[in-house]
Amino acid sequence: MPDRHSELPAHPDLEYYRKQAKHLLRSYEAGDAAARSRAADVLSDRAAGRFLLSDAQFVLAQEHGFRTWAEFRADIQSHRATGDRPVVRLWAAPSSYASQADGLLTELRRGDPDALQRVRANVPRYAAATDASAAELRDARLIIARELGFPTWRELVEAAEKAQRDDAERQEERRRLRPQAEALLAGDTGRLAQLTPGQADTLLQMLAGRELLGTKPGQGLGVPRAAVGGYERGWEQVSARLDWAAAGIKATDRAAENVVTVVGDDLACTVDLEHMTRHAGDHPTPRTLRCTQAYRRENGEWKVILRHADELPGKDEQQR
Repeated sequence: MPDRHSELPAHPDLEYYRKQAKHLLRSYEAGDAAARSRAADVLSDRAAGRFLLSDAQFVLAQEHGFRTWAEFRADIQSHRATGDRPVVRLWAAPSSYASQADGLLTELRRGDPDALQRVRANVPRYAAATDASAAELRDARLIIARELGFPTWRELVEAAEKAQRDDAERQEERRRLRPQAEALLAGDTGRLAQLTPGQADTLLQMLAGRELLGTKPGQGLGVPRAAVGGYERGWEQVSARLDWAAAGIKATDRAAENVVTVVGDDLACTVDLEHMTRHAGDHPTPRTLRCTQAYRRENGEWKVILRHADELPGKDEQQR
């Protein structure tokens, strides 16, 4: 039996499913459209004539791939229906999973051996089958759901719909925070000081990602390029760039001036002015870098996960 999705109960027992059956019965009797649709998917026209607790239990059993409630109950009591939670993130819309199920059903009905192996592994009533040409769409959907860590197709669809809503909300929040993201990369302390704790946390989450608002550090958002040009990602590339810079650039009299610090539970960000005397050849020159760094807490220690630095420009009086 596959692992369960992280949003589902970790170890559902028989009592959990008994309550689920009673809830389905009450919802059906109250005329709930979703409950009546679930009953019709399993019982067809029979559900219109009567719908008892035993029918609700049978619907649950069928949705989980079992022939009867008794078989489903025995499986629960044997503890095979539970497992550790996998780390799964749903990105696709429900329609994408429905298309996958349609394609899988075609493979099942034409006798594809890989499809047969998948149905035997995920649909208990097919556990010993040698042929799956009579498989139904709900069997194919159950396979897709089980392989993603969900015990039923219905729970997969509900979670996918929720994931879509949550993603839309995150995208909208990030769109609204674009000015603050520009301020962070530019070291604009005035705008950063206006951040609410919730906005600061979202902004730090954005910085912790591989890219910020679809742009790479040092590019886009009107940000000047990095102090030594270009950008790097990943420790090997970053360390190689630092070695390259250190080989040709020497600096003394270093001092850091903190401009702003934003700290969340596991993410933090600092904007500093890094003052130094730069030695390139025989010509020492004073230099100030505006440096933005993001940190992530790992095992109780703060680790740098992003650094962006550029020359601190003077005020452009023409912009007044």
